[in-house]
Amino acid sequence: MRIHRIIKSTFAEGYGKRYAIWTQGCTIRCKNCLNQQALAIDGGYELTIEALLEDIRTQSDIDGLTILGGEPFDQEEELASLCYEVKKMNLSIILFSGYQLDHLLQRKTTSVKTILDSIDLLIDGPYIEELTGEHPLLAGSSNQNLIYLTDYFKHLPYASKDLVEIRISKSGHIKVNGMFKYKELSKIWEGLYEL
Repeated sequence: MRIHRIIKSTFAEGYGKRYAIWTQGCTIRCKNCLNQQALAIDGGYELTIEALLEDIRTQSDIDGLTILGGEPFDQEEELASLCYEVKKMNLSIILFSGYQLDHLLQRKTTSVKTILDSIDLLIDGPYIEELTGEHPLLAGSSNQNLIYLTDYFKHLPYASKDLVEIRISKSGHIKVNGMFKYKELSKIWEGLYEL
C-alpha cells in the first residue's frame, strides 16, 4: 500500500486514541486540499498490509484506526484487506473519502463492499474550501457527510471544535495534524516559526 504518513497515536483524527494512516495518491484533487503532499501518486512510500497490521497490533492502547488521504479508495484492494483484518482486531475504523457513498456503491466491486462492511464511520464527499464554516465533527467542509455504517459512534457528539496536534521532534522537524481550515494553516506555521 502506498503511504504518505502514519501517526501511531493521535486524538485529533477521530474519537479516542487512534492509529492514523494517510494514504498516498489522489485522483480527486480538491482545491486547496489540506494534504497537498499526499496527492502525488508516486510520492510517499510502499508498506505491505502485513507490516501495517503488525504495527497496529503493537499499539495495545488505541481505540481504533483512522484512514485519510490522499484518497484511500484509489487503493481499494489494499484498503479492503487492511480494513477487513483490522475489524477482526475489534478496533473501530473511521475512513475519509472525497468520493460520495453513492459513487462508491456504483463501483459494485468486492473490495468496496468489504471496506464498507468493515468500517464504522465514513466521512464522504470532496473538501470544498468555501464551505469550511460550521461543519460536523471530523468533516473538513459542511458538504461532507458522516455516515454511520455501524452503531459504534452514533452515541457520540456530532459537532465539535477543530482539534490540531503539533509535534516537534528532537531534530526540530514539525508535524501538524488534525482538523483546521486551510487559511489557518499559514497562521499555525507563522506561530511555530516564532517559537
